[in-house]
Amino acid sequence: MRNLVALIALFIPALVLRAQETLPKALTFEEAVNIALRNSVTLNQQRNQLEINQIQKTAAIASMAPSISANLFAQQFNGNSFDQQQGQVVNGVRDAVRGNISANLTLFNGFNQLNTLKQNNNLLEAQSYN
Repeated sequence: MRNLVALIALFIPALVLRAQETLPKALTFEEAVNIALRNSVTLNQQRNQLEINQIQKTAAIASMAPSISANLFAQQFNGNSFDQQQGQVVNGVRDAVRGNISANLTLFNGFNQLNTLKQNNNLLEAQSYN
């Protein structure tokens, strides 16, 4: 009886696993083409290059805009410090806050920015033909 239970315990998982096997499905022409297009190394490289060219074009357009920066600095002094306005040493807490805002705009650089933008437009257009 014990051997029979062990024998059945071995064959039931084998039957279940065997029942899960499926026959290989035949691919249609469209499915094969879609798989080839999705897994093509050359096409994936071209897609990546197209994305790079689009980003470079966006960067070229953004480089023509002015650059703006802002800084803020806060400092606190505890203890003895020299007060330049009063000309004496002051004991206590002194706070200092400084801020700065600056903007830069290139007025002319030998048409470098325009030529870079044209170059990136041409690269993007050429990439669309690949």
